[in-house]
Amino acid sequence: MTRAVLEHRSLSLAYDESGSGTTVLLVHPVPLDRGVWAPQLDRFPSDCKVLAPDLPGFGASDAWKGGLAVEDLADVLVEFLDALRLTEPAFVIGLSTGCDIALALTRRHPFRVQGLILAGPCPDGPGWDRLAAAAESGREAVLDLFDGDPNRTRVRSALRRMMTRYDANTVDRSLRAIAAHRAGRRYEQVPAPTLVLAGEGDRLVTPVEARAAAAGLGAADAVLVPRAGHLCNLDNPGAFNSAARFFLSVTARPAPAVYPRVHRPAPRGSFVVPHVVNR
Repeated sequence: MTRAVLEHRSLSLAYDESGSGTTVLLVHPVPLDRGVWAPQLDRFPSDCKVLAPDLPGFGASDAWKGGLAVEDLADVLVEFLDALRLTEPAFVIGLSTGCDIALALTRRHPFRVQGLILAGPCPDGPGWDRLAAAAESGREAVLDLFDGDPNRTRVRSALRRMMTRYDANTVDRSLRAIAAHRAGRRYEQVPAPTLVLAGEGDRLVTPVEARAAAAGLGAADAVLVPRAGHLCNLDNPGAFNSAARFFLSVTARPAPAVYPRVHRPAPRGSFVVPHVVNR
């Protein structure tokens, strides 16, 4: 673990990193922390500098002081890159509620983003209603949505440890900021090539809802990750990492005036994962 200090905010963020080269910024979901990205840190090409920071108030990062909005978190992540002197456009990967922060970053700082991957995006609608209802019932109900297989004790135990580190106020304030940001909104086109990933067994954001989110984002592709639930990067890291690496390989180049689709459109109601590597 390393720390980056955002001096004018008097804020210190903890982060893990691997590799060097093109920046890949991983945005964890609330109420988890950077530990959720463990299967990705060392699985990207060696010419990528992968960064997994803890958001303020989570993991080993300092707590956030004052009012909190998703835009604040997006700006903090850009300032985090600045503190590391990483000013070239980065790839940004959001997971679950981290997708909202990744989207806000892309819209507020479009010249800092080379490409965007959204895993399990949850637009305003049924998915968010399911999450809000689970949050009212407690952490175990949220766990059931995040990890639909209670028999996977290793992953479930790791998620439980992350979720129980934080007080209810920190989690509630962060979720309220995300809810306020997305209230009444649909996902709209973003100024960056975008890939949407969805777990085929996701109980929080169904594949159909993920496909609708991808359509709202414009030129985005929707790719199904097999044998995976909402946290598809944990459930099937081989497929997740393969799809992400493929997207990076075809996007890490000078952008044309009109960005082509990464894959041929899949038949209606189906998804394609390129070059999938099984677990």
